[in-house]
Amino acid sequence: MDPKKIDEVLKLETGRNTIFTLSLGQDRNRAVLIRDLQRDPLTERPLHIDFARVDLNRAVKIHVPIRVVGVPEGVKTEGGILEHILRTVEVECLPGDIPEHLDVDASELHLNQHLSVGDIPANDKLKILTDAAATIVVVAPPREEEAVAAPAEGVAETAAAEPEVIKKGKEAAPAEEAPAK
Repeated sequence: MDPKKIDEVLKLETGRNTIFTLSLGQDRNRAVLIRDLQRDPLTERPLHIDFARVDLNRAVKIHVPIRVVGVPEGVKTEGGILEHILRTVEVECLPGDIPEHLDVDASELHLNQHLSVGDIPANDKLKILTDAAATIVVVAPPREEEAVAAPAEGVAETAAAEPEVIKKGKEAAPAEEAPAK
C-alpha cells in the first residue's frame, strides 16, 4: 500500500477514525479503519498498518479524542492551571456516526473544580463506555515555590557569594632533587 495514501487518510478531519474502502483486488473491497500504525522513527513514514474490517450496520467500540473548549474562569481570574487528566473516551456507535472529537466546555470552572466524563453532552447516536466519574480536566491552584532560607546571622553574605575552589587530582609530593650528572 502506498504510504502517501495512508497520510491522506490521516489528514482527513476524522483522522484515525476514518472509514474507507480497501481494495483487495478482483472485486474484493472492504470497509476498514486503521487499528494500529507504526512509523519509522527517523522518516515518520508508515512502516506497518493494521486494519480492522468494519460492518457498516453494526456498532463498534472506539476511542474518540476529547476537545476542551473555553478558558476556565479559574485560569483567567484566579491564577489556576488547567490540567488534562483524560484525553480520549471509549464510545460505541455505528461506524458512520463516529465523531471526530467530543467537545466539553470548561469556561465555567473555578479553582479546584473539574469536568468528568458525565459532563460530556449527551448524543443519541453514541453510547459513552468510559466511567462517567472519570475526570477529564481540573483547574488546580498554582504550586507555591519553596521560600529561600535567609542566611544565618553572623555569616557574611559576601563569603557565600564566592565559589569554593576544589582541587582536582592527587596532591603533589615535594619533588626530590635529581642527581647531577
